[in-house]
Amino acid sequence: MKVSDYIVSFLEEKGVNVIFGYIGGMITHLVDSIDKNPNIQFVQTYHEQTAAIAAEGYALESGKFGVAICTSGPGVTNMMTGIADAYFGSIPVLYITGQVNTYEYKYSKPIRQQGFQETDVISLVRSITKYAKMVDNAEDIRYELEKAIYMAMEGRKGPVVIDLPMNISRAEIEPEKLIGFQSESLEESSFDFSEVKLLLDKAERPMLLLGAGSLGCEELIQNFIDQLQIPVVTSLMGRGIIDETYEHYVGMIGSYGNRCANMAISKADLLIALGTRLDTRQTGAMIDSFLRDGKIIHVDIDKNELDYHRLCNRLKVNLSVSDFLRGLANVNILHKDYSVWNSWILKIKKLYSQDQEIERFVENKSPYLLMQTLNEITKENDIITVDIGQNQMWAAQTLRLKKGQHFVTSGGLAPMGFSLPVSIGIAFASPHKTVYCINGDGGFHMAVQSLMLISQYKLNIRVIVMNNKALGMITQFQHLYFNDRMAGTTSDNGYCVPNIETISKAYGIPYINISKENMKREFLINSKTTSFVIFNYQIEGLTTVCPKLAYNNPIESPMPLKDEKPINERLNVVEYFFRQPDFKELIEEQLHLVGDLERIISKVAVGRVSPREVVQLKVALQAIEPIKQACLEADNASLNRIGERLNLCVSIRDRIAREINNDPPLLINKGGVIKDGVNADLDELRRISYSGKDYLLQIQQRESEETGIPSLKVAYNNVFGYYIEVRNVHKDKVPKEWIRKQTLVNAERYITQELKEYEEKILGAEDKILVLETQLYTNLVQALTEFIPQIQVNANQIARLDCLLSFANVARENNYIRPVIEDNDVLDIRQGRHPVIEKQLPIGEKYIANNVMLDSSTQQIIIITGPNMAGKSALLRQTALITLLAQIGSFVPAESAHIGLVDKIFTRVGASDNISVGESTFMVEMNEAADILNNISSRSLVLFDELGRGTSTYDGISIAWAIVEYIHEHPKAKARTLFATHYHELNEMEKSFKRIKNYNVSVKEVDNKVIFLRKLERGGSEHSFGIHVAKMAGMPKSIVKRANEILKQLESDNRQQGIAGKPLAEVSENRGGMQLSFFQLDDPILCQIRDEILNLDVNNLTPIEALNKLNDIKKIVRGK
Repeated sequence: MKVSDYIVSFLEEKGVNVIFGYIGGMITHLVDSIDKNPNIQFVQTYHEQTAAIAAEGYALESGKFGVAICTSGPGVTNMMTGIADAYFGSIPVLYITGQVNTYEYKYSKPIRQQGFQETDVISLVRSITKYAKMVDNAEDIRYELEKAIYMAMEGRKGPVVIDLPMNISRAEIEPEKLIGFQSESLEESSFDFSEVKLLLDKAERPMLLLGAGSLGCEELIQNFIDQLQIPVVTSLMGRGIIDETYEHYVGMIGSYGNRCANMAISKADLLIALGTRLDTRQTGAMIDSFLRDGKIIHVDIDKNELDYHRLCNRLKVNLSVSDFLRGLANVNILHKDYSVWNSWILKIKKLYSQDQEIERFVENKSPYLLMQTLNEITKENDIITVDIGQNQMWAAQTLRLKKGQHFVTSGGLAPMGFSLPVSIGIAFASPHKTVYCINGDGGFHMAVQSLMLISQYKLNIRVIVMNNKALGMITQFQHLYFNDRMAGTTSDNGYCVPNIETISKAYGIPYINISKENMKREFLINSKTTSFVIFNYQIEGLTTVCPKLAYNNPIESPMPLKDEKPINERLNVVEYFFRQPDFKELIEEQLHLVGDLERIISKVAVGRVSPREVVQLKVALQAIEPIKQACLEADNASLNRIGERLNLCVSIRDRIAREINNDPPLLINKGGVIKDGVNADLDELRRISYSGKDYLLQIQQRESEETGIPSLKVAYNNVFGYYIEVRNVHKDKVPKEWIRKQTLVNAERYITQELKEYEEKILGAEDKILVLETQLYTNLVQALTEFIPQIQVNANQIARLDCLLSFANVARENNYIRPVIEDNDVLDIRQGRHPVIEKQLPIGEKYIANNVMLDSSTQQIIIITGPNMAGKSALLRQTALITLLAQIGSFVPAESAHIGLVDKIFTRVGASDNISVGESTFMVEMNEAADILNNISSRSLVLFDELGRGTSTYDGISIAWAIVEYIHEHPKAKARTLFATHYHELNEMEKSFKRIKNYNVSVKEVDNKVIFLRKLERGGSEHSFGIHVAKMAGMPKSIVKRANEILKQLESDNRQQGIAGKPLAEVSENRGGMQLSFFQLDDPILCQIRDEILNLDVNNLTPIEALNKLNDIKKIVRGK
């Protein structure tokens, strides 16, 4: 029997009925053997990565192991992405790779390659497989196959690789003579559940966390949930393990987790974590803050994952999830009433659900609307696969999986192009199920060849492309940290998306373009008409994922900070500094000693920390001790938590104090870094090096006394080194053991054994000192690296204290007050001041404070008019600054401030252009205004300063009017708005719009001079006094005089004809509502275009006629 035939029959016996692969020279025998077997289907995948990931999908859906094959060389390297993904995802897959004939293989020869396309597969994949072996003896094939399958399925599952040389695959064997693999009998796992019982019985707020290791244990988990009735959260990879319509299911936790789930888990006193690694994507980078007040029962089959985790508050249970739950079923757990805990969870779910998140915080809602629609139209047992990028997080945050639904994505390696091939593997394992395959445009493009399989086999896969023509996850990062430089991620910067409709037609797959308006209808229609289709969902504008945890934030505080509780906690600390001056003084004093901990410990991480910086680190750790003690004793919960998180790192701090001199040189190679008494060899070398002359004098004196030679002297030269010189008159007294080295005219020179030994010591001492000091210092730095996480936490907590202390100091120096933070839409600032301007006033001049009150029911929009230089811009900016200061937890410059939480502060102030890209000042202004209007929400604060400058008066007034009207009439986003303008005609809006109020910044005119009172008063203003400002600026008197004459003439001429005389009431009555109609614009060209379109018979228009008509309209626009 041929080896390749044996492999196929072996796989058939194991229940394999599909093998994925891409044929190549080295596996032709194996593919031929598969083809001859009627019970196994070979699926030619058009790319080896597709085969590797499809095999993962097959394994996940079938519960068996998947199989994928490829040829040598590039076949293997193409497949490695899938192998690595299976490894990090713990998915059992057998990968069989072709190899050159054994007589062509280089083995240990020191050459790169001997056979064509020869690659050392085993070395390449060893780190990403559970087992990898090249079979170079045909008689070993049974043993290696059985061992590989055992390794793939036993314990924590994963991929295995069998590398099969071509001459082995075609070799003849006698199957009955083959030796099989005998696995070692595993000892039955025993675990004492007494501590688990104790923790469960004691818990008042328990919670269950499900990870990927819980797959396959659905029934056991459901029984456990039914028994305890406790809240459940999942990791990204644990989605779909339970029916998420379960009333106590909260959501997904983690850096991109649901806000309600993250907030809920932070309040649990016991977390039962099943089959999850609890990595920083789940806990957040501030790992010490994760479940800070609770305990964790951490259940994992992988002992290494348990042992090498940095979380300390864990009971480690090294069992599979199934063994743990079966064992726990035999334990008599105390049944408790968790109704109060569950009620609180339900309240949090209601307040902070993903739907609420989308409504309140997401600017571009298009992606999330698609997910909400999928929630409606998907059925039980449907499968949802998701690619990598923003689409993954939109789906994970928003979808609520029904009974039997599976959620398949990649969470370890996370390769783009994952969703299409994994869907194919799933479809072959369960052809009767519907698969919704969600992709971004980038991932779709990477795996586009997979479409051939969907069309070829008519697989029941509905492909959804979330097409924003950008690499969204990276653009979000570039938006936050790279000033919107979108290199390689958008269509303007080197990234292109092909025409998806054309691609669909090329592969013979139906194509449907869907939008927010028609997607539900199209999904439902398609579900009844065809099994496979591509839906293209076009998304315009910048997209974001929300919520998103900022680095070094606790998991319960994802961006943005719009929860009054953490803000008030910060304010409490600032107030505590006010009320406890002794505490403030102590913290301030110690903070001066700390320095930049973050910078120093980052240099430790890369091994480039200097001795002086290590000493500074010691001083900082010493200063942290009184800070920690003071915080623990403080009557403030936030300070107590800071105290608990501060780590004194006593062992390393004391070691630095013992080993490093207090004032070391800047560089280790300067010497003198290590203290005396640290190392005996170092002390001896220093004694020799630094005390050499004394020692030589001792030798000289001793030898002189013993020999009776008074003129004897010890000296040194580069030829002999150290020697003893004796004048000829005394050479008869020289001892026999001295060795004569040189004869001079009047003397002889000798050496002794003692001098030679000392010479060796003293000459090498300095070099040896440097080597030894460097070694001791390096050992210390290496020991420091173990404390990097603790010191990073210290740096974060010290930075928090420093920031809040600065808030307190600024508040004390400048007479700030504590704002009242409320979860409503009221912004009420009494006697507010500009924090910068008030500091720059001349001595003795007092800043004129003002009141501002905005809400969404009575006074949503304030139109502020008044003269130039009166203080309108300052009022706008101080309102924004006071709101911002309050929401970051600082006191504010006002007599009182009630701040309803704001999600975004939008400002359009000042004037600038962007001529380098062809944008005028007015164009920049309009771009910014458009961005504001497209992204406002009901919680936004909008500040417009003199919008509409840079164009004709009527244009400017029209734009300003329409914008104010849009904000007022918006059906959902009643954004609080301050609108400063010189268009006094806008004062007419108050009469027609109930939530618009007119205010002016007052002035007094005395003897043709203007006195700025800078006080905000009710009512509009009719004068701007621009000519007076020109006069103040030093404009020539003749120009000022002429300007006044022209002004009087214009005012006289236009009194009856100006816009003030136009029927403004009629303008108000005919307003277009939230969105202005395109065809209400009074423009002859637009009217002509309107007439062209209205006269079209759309139902009977041919494609060529449509193109011709578009060309005619284009000519109208260009004036041709």
